[in-house]
Amino acid sequence: MKKVSAKSPALSKFLWFALLSFPLLAGAVPVVSVQPSTQEVVYGQSVSLYISVTDAVDLYTWGINEGFDPAVVGATAQQEGPFLKSGGSTAFIPGPINNVIGSVGLYAATLLGESSVVTGSGVLLTVEFDELEIGATPITVFDISLIDSAISRIQNFELANASVMIKRASEVSAPATLGLIALGLFGIGRPERK
Repeated sequence: MKKVSAKSPALSKFLWFALLSFPLLAGAVPVVSVQPSTQEVVYGQSVSLYISVTDAVDLYTWGINEGFDPAVVGATAQQEGPFLKSGGSTAFIPGPINNVIGSVGLYAATLLGESSVVTGSGVLLTVEFDELEIGATPITVFDISLIDSAISRIQNFELANASVMIKRASEVSAPATLGLIALGLFGIGRPERK
């Protein structure tokens, strides 16, 4: 059997490959995001936004604060999403809504008792907003805590916030509406088949 030296080029190449490949093998970093990332809404309609997590591993508890421009929108309701509940029974703590300063205080949810590990992607929370004025507002999440089943804080994750634009009906772009009109005109001009 041929002995491989620590100075062997083959061993060096293997070690470099292993070190460079480790981040790919380790898995993706979780992302906490507000969805949809941009949304245009006609004045007079309410807005639903979803705070989601992507590529979570062993999520047991989460806590999130949210901010917005109170001159443009006001938070009206909040509901726990289905992602954490997929692991078993949960306790959900809705955050206090403050439409004067534009925040929803700490929302939190945790699995209870002997629950399954929750891994993957899904919606943590749904927040409803009413529009107050025509304009734009960022929707930001901050002071985020993700905790695993060993009650250790998940340190590495990314964040993606959102923005909402409230417009007059005449200002909202409607490419889908134009497409439907074109299809209707196309259908009118075609002779009926027999």
